[in-house]
Amino acid sequence: MLDQLFGNLEEQQKQMKENLRKIPVSVQSSDGAITIEMNAAREILNISIAESAVEENGVEYLEDLLVTLLNEAMAKVQVEESNAMQSQMQQLLPGLGGLSSLFK
Repeated sequence: MLDQLFGNLEEQQKQMKENLRKIPVSVQSSDGAITIEMNAAREILNISIAESAVEENGVEYLEDLLVTLLNEAMAKVQVEESNAMQSQMQQLLPGLGGLSSLFK
C-alpha cells in the first residue's frame, strides 16, 4: 500500500512544482509605486517600479520598500504552498479518513 502511495513521489513533487507555478502571487506598495509579481513556486516574475517613485523618494526608501514587499510576497507564497500541499495530501490519502487533517 505504501508503495502505491509514495512510489511515484518524484513525479508528485514535479507535479506540485508545476501546480505552484500556476498560482499567481502579487503585492503592491500602498501608493502603487512598486508591484511585485511571483508565483507560488517562489519565482519572481516581474518587479515594476514607477519612475516617479525613484525621483520622489530616493533609492534608500525604495530599497526598504522592496525588502518589505518581497517579505510580504514570500509570506503569501508560503500560504499558497501550504494550501497546495494540503490539497495534494488529501488527494493522496483519501482512504485514511481524519488522518489527512494532520497535514493542515
